[in-house]
Amino acid sequence: MAAALPAQARPFLAGGSRAVTAFVSRPDLWLLARGLKFNDDFKKYNHLKLINDFPKKQIEDEKALLTEYEISHICAKNAGGRWSFAKIEAARQLDLPVWFLARPDCQKGDQHYQICHSLDDVTAAIKAMIG
Repeated sequence: MAAALPAQARPFLAGGSRAVTAFVSRPDLWLLARGLKFNDDFKKYNHLKLINDFPKKQIEDEKALLTEYEISHICAKNAGGRWSFAKIEAARQLDLPVWFLARPDCQKGDQHYQICHSLDDVTAAIKAMIG
């Protein structure tokens, strides 16, 4: 997604702190990222502003943020849920493009969880995962 942005774009990164890594390698972009736990290494990038906060619930608050920082694109993960509603609606009202990272495909029948009923079960599950 970072490579697809036009030169000099000003994206708002709403994909969490892990998504920022893919974008900081583009010094031609000015980046605004919001998340809860950013790596201290990100502080060295002059073209990145970090906001340590939850998404806003009010559309007007999100519009104000996007306008203040002259955001050109929204780059977000497609996590679903109600947290993203105000941000997406604000982008729609401001006529900003919204780009979503696709969710990885899950193979039907694959088990993506394990239920553990005891600490021993948890320990065994962790050992099985890490070898």
